[in-house]
Amino acid sequence: MGDSKFRHYLTIALIVFITFCCCILFFFMIYRYNGLTLFWRQLTQILQPITIGLVLAYLLNPIMKFCEGWLLKWLTPHMKTAQKSKKMARAIAIVCALLFLVGIFVILIAAIVPSIT
Repeated sequence: MGDSKFRHYLTIALIVFITFCCCILFFFMIYRYNGLTLFWRQLTQILQPITIGLVLAYLLNPIMKFCEGWLLKWLTPHMKTAQKSKKMARAIAIVCALLFLVGIFVILIAAIVPSIT
């Protein structure tokens, strides 16, 4: 019974050690290889606008959902069909979220520019 338990723990320890060694080797392979780091820098530079767009969309989605829900309650009785009210609420909510983003940028610029000058 003790021998099988020892073998089990030895196997786990060996797997952890080999994984750790492979991670270290992989890190130094990437760290020392200039071609891969140059490729990674170019790739991140190319994908930066897409990444920024995805982050902004992720952050503005709750604001858009809140505005859409509020507008949907208000627009549904006033529109002919529910589908038209959903489309109108979504469009106005997107505009509201974008105006919120522009407002945040204006506030940041208004706070930063006077301190710089």
